[in-house]
Order: sequence, then structure tokens, then C-alpha cells
Amino acid sequence: PMSKFITDRTERPRDIIDFFNKCILAGDNLSQLTSNEFKLAEGDYSRSRLKALGDEWSADYPNLLDYVLILNKKPQTFKVNLITEDQLSEICLTNVANKPEGSDSLHNLANKYVDCDLHFKDFRNILIQTFYKVGLKLETHEKTSWVNESGRSVSSAEISEEISLSINKVYHRALGIKNSN
Repeated sequence: PMSKFITDRTERPRDIIDFFNKCILAGDNLSQLTSNEFKLAEGDYSRSRLKALGDEWSADYPNLLDYVLILNKKPQTFKVNLITEDQLSEICLTNVANKPEGSDSLHNLANKYVDCDLHFKDFRNILIQTFYKVGLKLETHEKTSWVNESGRSVSSAEISEEISLSINKVYHRALGIKNSN
């Protein structure tokens, strides 16, 4: 039902209220909401949550959303090796060229990567660690874990080609992620 649709895509009670308010706005004076209004609201909600994620982490990672673009159109769960060297190089080159004065840790590391002072896998692992820290989950041979559920971080040594990343459902629509269910 629609209540599960909403709770699957929200994290906190205030997020449920925000999503439902977006549903009402999408309904534009309709007496009854259909799945179409819920889908429209989901897109608005997902984009607003992705922007909020960027705002929330802007002190530490002011260019975070520039790097999140590497997740566009990925499956909802995928192996680490689906992030290719070509994709990472393109994102880094674009960000370094567009923001030569950037000084946050991701930007500095992207500069090192572009200058061939940092290996592809090392930068990819750092990026994955950052994504995990801000709200992606990581799957290993253990159960899937969220950073805020487990209270732990992920070390570079834990990241291998066999690790799967799973993108939080909140961001699926904003990133063009296709649900498998």
C-alpha cells in the first residue's frame, strides 16, 4: 500500500510528513490521491533530500553532490567495480577544472588523482567511504548495514571488488536508480 511506499523512502517521522505534504501538493486540490501523485511527489521529495544531504555535509564536503553524480543510473545495488576508472576520471577532471580553488578533502584528493599522485582504487575507496559516512549502505558477507544503524565507519581495507553498494531509496529518483522490486 501507499503507506509502505512512503515509509520505505523516508527515514524519520518529519520525513514522512514532508513526503506526504509533497503528495498533497502533487494532488493539486484532488479529493483523492492516485499512485501518479505519489510518484510525482517521490521525485520532488528525492531531489529535495539529495539537496539536503549536500547542505548537511557542506562544511566537510562542499562538493559532495558533484561526486554523487557517479551514482547516476546505477542499479540500486551494485558491485564496487561498476564504478570505473573512466567514470571516476571524468567526474574528477570536471570538478577540478570547474573549481580550481576547491579546498575540501575530496577536491584535494581529486586533484591528486588527476595529477596521477593517487591511484584510482585508492580514490574510489575514499569516495565509497565518504558515501557510506553520509548515508549509503555497504553489503559484505554480513548483513547490509547503514552507518547510522551500526555506528561504525568502513575502512579502506574492507572495500574490495566483491563489496556491494546499495543506494538509499530516498535518493533513487534523484539519481535515476531503477528499483528491482
